[in-house]
Amino acid sequence: MPAKRDFGPEDVWRLRTVADPRLSPDGRLVAYVVAEPDRERDQPATTVWVAPADGSAPGRRFSAGPEDGAPRWSPDGRSLAFVADRGHGPQLHLAPLDGGEPAVLTDAPHGVSQPVWSPDGRRLAYVARTGEWKAPEERSAVERNAPRVVTGLHHRFDGIGYLDGRRSHLFVVKVDGSGAVQVTDGDWDDGDPEWSPDGRRLAFVSDRSATRHDEVHRDVWVLTVSAAGRPGAPRRLTRGRGTASAPRWSPDGSTLAYLGHEVEDGNSAANAHLLVVDTARPSAPRSLSEPLDRTVWGVLRAPGAAHAWDRDGRSVLFVAVDGGSLAVYRAPLDGSRPARVVGGDRQVVALDAAGGTIAFAAQWVSEPMEVYACGADGRRERRVSDANGELRRDVRFAPARRVGHRSADGVGIESFVLAPAGRGPHPAVLEIHGGPHGWHPQVVMLPLYQSLVAAGYAVVLPN
Repeated sequence: MPAKRDFGPEDVWRLRTVADPRLSPDGRLVAYVVAEPDRERDQPATTVWVAPADGSAPGRRFSAGPEDGAPRWSPDGRSLAFVADRGHGPQLHLAPLDGGEPAVLTDAPHGVSQPVWSPDGRRLAYVARTGEWKAPEERSAVERNAPRVVTGLHHRFDGIGYLDGRRSHLFVVKVDGSGAVQVTDGDWDDGDPEWSPDGRRLAFVSDRSATRHDEVHRDVWVLTVSAAGRPGAPRRLTRGRGTASAPRWSPDGSTLAYLGHEVEDGNSAANAHLLVVDTARPSAPRSLSEPLDRTVWGVLRAPGAAHAWDRDGRSVLFVAVDGGSLAVYRAPLDGSRPARVVGGDRQVVALDAAGGTIAFAAQWVSEPMEVYACGADGRRERRVSDANGELRRDVRFAPARRVGHRSADGVGIESFVLAPAGRGPHPAVLEIHGGPHGWHPQVVMLPLYQSLVAAGYAVVLPN
């Protein structure tokens, strides 16, 4: 076997990322998204893959690409719904697991996102933008140069551009693609839909406050949806403070777990919590992560799910930040201290749980991202995907070691150091992260840090 070489700048074109791991209902298979650089299109090409959760065989490519994502298992585990752009914007597709041409279920003018199956497998809920809108290339010169009146701070968003009155709302469509019904409306954005276990209600998040155009104060809401798709009046479960995202029903439907906080002016600068709220009656949200005293990951749209109920409904798995790592913890519903389930020098960015199995996507500044799986207790861990296997076989990644020291006033500071092989001294690059609530290592910077080490520099990442 030829000796490995150091990582070079050109290797960035071989580096793949994985995201959104989703376990089949029985926990035996994992669907996930692989993204790889596409030089000609100058953007990532994304495809859906499926692999055995026990690591016994390599993953197989499930979808054609190049813009596929959000794989979601049908309740019977026989098919996958996913979002794909085949030239008409991102639309909802459905394909059987054993092969066949995907069926297109939607024809939304602005595309769809965030699909979720109803428990009986007969319908899917999703999010789509509403309102009249023309793509810039479809506008006349007069329309492109017309004056624009801005009345709120949240008037545009990266990846979307100017919102121009478009709003995101919830829709429900039958599994055969018929009967698409819009179930929320209004001058606000709705998202993160989640069916209740009985299939009669949808939980979601929305900012319907008077200050929604200038601030973010999302709440958790619930509405009933009839078999014909007729929605009831939405009911707010939280108190209009702070923010909320990703509501998840407990197995018995009595409780919703979500990510967020109740700091009214905190936005992303406040510590995020794993919170639970009663679904039957108004009650104050309760933090399950507070005894840990660490911020919870996933409030600002993680690349997949960031928390999941255990199947007995007595605890919730979630990801929290600690000492540069992102680890998986289990929080009991009784409020006792969460216990670490998956740890180590790595950052877990998405997880799922089913059938006594936990699947998660993880990376480190010296280890490209892959999908892993383990038992419900965190043991018997194995790597499921091999998205970066070829690169790992060719390239040597410099390890990152923790170095602690104390500042002049006695405050303990931890740094991560990546250094060339052999004795120093080496010229050093000091990399300062953004803040005040950012942290090192910033694993997305792996190509830069590894290339610097290969060029003879030590890289110092202080927290």
